[in-house]
Amino acid sequence: MAAFNYDVPGEFYSRKTRGLRSTSLTYHRFDTTAEAIRFAIEDLSSAELGGSTLIVDGERFGAKELRQLYASSLYPLQRKERGADRSVQSHRRAKNSGRINLTD
Repeated sequence: MAAFNYDVPGEFYSRKTRGLRSTSLTYHRFDTTAEAIRFAIEDLSSAELGGSTLIVDGERFGAKELRQLYASSLYPLQRKERGADRSVQSHRRAKNSGRINLTD
């Protein structure tokens, strides 16, 4: 992947899918793409991330590219520790939605 500027604003769209159906489209605007990428990787479920697109200066980045940008040594923000915190976050998300997700 060519040099990427994490400091420019980005527009983030996500769509959660259920089977073959898609639910509503969600839009977020972030002051920096680094914040958008952190949101995508740390806060979205796998289903939501799979239906996500980050648009930066007219260029589109899907889930695979978002994961690569987050994993890059050039990523400027501190990454959240994975593990127990992730399972608590998934449980809260499932509890708040009224569903229990056993795959996260």
